[in-house]
Amino acid sequence: MEQTPLLMIPSQEKKDLHTRRFFRLAENNTFTLKNVFRDFPEAWCVGSSHGWLVLMDGTGKLDLFNPFTEDRIKLPSLWTLPHFAKIKTHPNFSDESFARNTNLLKGYMMGKAVTSCNPSCNKDFAVVITHNLRGRLAFCKHGNNRCTWTDLGDESDHYSDIIFHNGHLYTLTSGGSVGVWDMTKSFPTKIFDLHPFADQSEINKDFPFAKFDVQHYLVESSGDLLFVWRFIVNTIEGETFPYRTLHFHIFRLSSTSKEWEKVEYLHDRALFLGGNHSMSVSSRVFPECQENSIYFTDDNSYEMSLKYIANGQEGGHDIGVYNLKDKVVEPLPGHQYFDKWTIYDPLPFWIFPNPWPSTVSYNAASPSLSGPRP
Repeated sequence: MEQTPLLMIPSQEKKDLHTRRFFRLAENNTFTLKNVFRDFPEAWCVGSSHGWLVLMDGTGKLDLFNPFTEDRIKLPSLWTLPHFAKIKTHPNFSDESFARNTNLLKGYMMGKAVTSCNPSCNKDFAVVITHNLRGRLAFCKHGNNRCTWTDLGDESDHYSDIIFHNGHLYTLTSGGSVGVWDMTKSFPTKIFDLHPFADQSEINKDFPFAKFDVQHYLVESSGDLLFVWRFIVNTIEGETFPYRTLHFHIFRLSSTSKEWEKVEYLHDRALFLGGNHSMSVSSRVFPECQENSIYFTDDNSYEMSLKYIANGQEGGHDIGVYNLKDKVVEPLPGHQYFDKWTIYDPLPFWIFPNPWPSTVSYNAASPSLSGPRP
C-alpha cells in the first residue's frame, strides 16, 4: 500500500541522541519516539528503505532497525569488504586514529543503503550499498550461511544511486548508465545494461561545475525510470550555510529509443529524495503532497563531514520542496520544527513506515507518542 513518508528529525533537545521526532505531512505536526535509539547512541543513519533504517556506528558495524517496532537485524561489518580490510593492514592505522576521524570516515565510507524488500515480511532479503569516494557497489544477502559484504559491478563505474523495483536492482552511474540486476541467484547478474546519454551542454552552460555540485538520483515513478539531477551551489555570499540546492533537472528513460528525455512536468507525482530509497507518490491519493514537486533532504554527508572537521560548520540544513513548474525551492511544510536548526548529526531522513505508526501500540514501557498541533 502506497503511503506518504515521515521525515525523521532530531529531538528538540540537541544533546538527546536517543530520541527522534517524526514530521507528518498530512497532519502538519510531529510525534516523538523517546529513547528509541538508546541502543544506538553513536549510530549514523546511512539508509532508509521499506520502513527500515540502516544504521552504522563509529566502528563500521551495521544494523537494520525499525524504529516503530524496535526490531533489529545485524548486518556484516564494513570491515568484511576487501577495500576496508586493506585499510586495517596499513601501518598508520590504529583504532584511536579511526575513532578521532569518525565523522570524516562516515562520510567517506558510506553513500547509500537499500533493501530488496521489507525485512518484516521476508527474511530472505538483500542489502545493497554504495561506499567510498569512488561510488563502489557491494551487497550482502541475509539468510545465507556466510553473510558478508561482496563487491559488485565494475571498479571503473561511479555508482550514484541504487533502487529496487519489481524484484530487480537498478543501479545508476554518474554518467547516466543504468544497470538492471537479477538478485535471485547466489551472485547477482546484470541482465540489462543501458548507456543512454543526456545532453550536458545546456546543463553545463546554466550550471557550471565550477560553481555547482551535482547529485544524481534514480527514481521509479508511474512505471517510468527517472534520472534526476540536483544542483547545489557551493557557496552563498552573506549566508550562514555553506551550500544550498537551487535547481533540479529530470530525465525519463524512453521505452522505445532507450534515450534520456527531458521531463518538464511530473503530473500528479511527488518525488522524495535524499539519503532514502528514492520514491514517488501520487498527490491524487495523498493530497497533502504537492503535485509536480520534489521533496528533498540534505544527503551531502561527505561534504558535511569535511566542513564539520575543518571549521566547525554544520550541515543537514539543505531541505525543501522544489516546484517543477515555477522552478523554485519552497520551504518544506512544517519547517517551523527545524528551519532554525543547524542539523548535522543526526541527519533528517525520509522513512516510509511499516507498520504505519497508528498501528503500533504505545504504553508506559514503550517509546512515547506526542505531538501537539502547531
